[in-house]
This record gives sequence, C-alpha cells and structure tokens, in this order.
Amino acid sequence: MADETDVLLQLYAEERAQARQSETQRATLTNIVIIVAGASIAFISDQKLGNDALTLSIGIFVLGVFGAIANAKYFKRWYRHWARAYAYRARLLALYPVIDEGLRQYSNKRTYKRTDKYEAEADERFWFSRRVKLYLLWVGLNCLIALGGVLLTVIILVK
Repeated sequence: MADETDVLLQLYAEERAQARQSETQRATLTNIVIIVAGASIAFISDQKLGNDALTLSIGIFVLGVFGAIANAKYFKRWYRHWARAYAYRARLLALYPVIDEGLRQYSNKRTYKRTDKYEAEADERFWFSRRVKLYLLWVGLNCLIALGGVLLTVIILVK
C-alpha cells in the first residue's frame, strides 16, 4: 500500500492538472468568441449595417453573454481545483516541515494576513496589478463583446 505522501502527491498533481485544463478551456473558448465576433463585425461592416446584419449583431450579443458566463464558470472550476490542490500541499508541508517555512505560512483565506515571502515580493513589485482579478478581465472582455452586439443592433435598427 502506498504511503500518505505518495497519495497526497498524486492527488495534488491531479488537482493541478484539472485546474490547468480549466484555464486551457477558458482560453480556447475566449479565442473562439473573439474570432467569431470579429468575423461577424467584419461581415456586418461589409453589409453596410443593413437589416440583413441584424441576426449577426444579436448573435454577437448572445455570444458575448455566453462567453462571460462561461468564463465565470471556468474560474469557479479552476478555483475549486486550486483550493483542493492547496489543501493537499498544506498537508504535505505539515508532513515535511523542513520545506521552506515561508511557503508553509501562506494562507489562501482573504481574512488572514499574507505571510508568504514570495507572494509579498510579487505584490510589492507589481503593486498596480495585485488587486486586479484576472478572471474579471476575461469576463469583462466578453461583456464588452456583448455590449458591442447591442450597440450594433441599435445602430442597425435606428438606421
């Protein structure tokens, strides 16, 4: 029977792989949304904002909303796997206290003070972006695509 360390290492590796897969899927979906929205906008501009383009402009809106929701779901999935991996890592560090104490002291709970020296160094160096949540940028990008679809629809209808 495998010892606890081997089991924890395997569980940790699996959760990290699943988190990475969620990020890859999010990136792929976002690329598809951007390509389809860009092609639709190019086609709409070629049609000179005619009524024929109304279906595409509504489609851009729907695609943007779908992309925003899917990005939020991918972040949730990533976070779940990351939290599990973190728990396995914390148990490993408890089993092997000789590993860098700075890593052992890190907590992912927002209510705790950050004591991870590597995280603190990154926060100090990149002070501007430390409060920006990357998943909100991806959701925001898709919301902008949806807004572009709404604006195109209004322009076509008013024209």
